[in-house]
Amino acid sequence: MKHVTGIAIQLAEGLKYIHSKGYLHRDLKLENILVSEGDVVKLGDVGLSKAEDEVTGTQCGTRLYAAPEVFPDQKQ
Repeated sequence: MKHVTGIAIQLAEGLKYIHSKGYLHRDLKLENILVSEGDVVKLGDVGLSKAEDEVTGTQCGTRLYAAPEVFPDQKQ
């Protein structure tokens, strides 16, 4: 459990850093979370990242990982 907790904390800190700079990742999924030797977490595939004030609501990223509220036109 300590191992997983350490990875989760690093992931949260990485996202916090990106957000502190005014950016959103916009494609966070397992494939984009890299763990190197020594269990150092790195966020990959930042190609869809955008500044917070430039986000227009355009759907992007991987649909399978999107929150249900992103697709309001679909019936639950």
